[in-house]
Amino acid sequence: MKLIFVQDTKSDFLSNIEYALKGFFSPERIPCNLTKLSTNGIKLKDKWKSYLESLGFEVIIIDKDKFIKKHGREYIQYPAVFKEKNGRLNIFINSLEISKCKDLDQLIELMDFKLNHQ
Repeated sequence: MKLIFVQDTKSDFLSNIEYALKGFFSPERIPCNLTKLSTNGIKLKDKWKSYLESLGFEVIIIDKDKFIKKHGREYIQYPAVFKEKNGRLNIFINSLEISKCKDLDQLIELMDFKLNHQ
């Protein structure tokens, strides 16, 4: 199994600079809730990185534009988490579920719940 975390972000240089500056000066202004919860604008938060490493399967974190270029799915509301199993790609956590998370602990709780009930 593989989990693909698709951030509602662009991969171009200027967008990356913008996210880094927002993360440093005013993280609450980062528009993507998944990015806001899991990074400091530049890199993954240590707690999130450790959690992902503890899962025991492949995890990919990708910007929306790169994901759409590879898989299509432009009709999905992002951010989202997809589960890929046996070559099939399905939504694992949708944008609404992510938006309800107020902090990293809630995101981890959501992940644990989903992993234990699917």
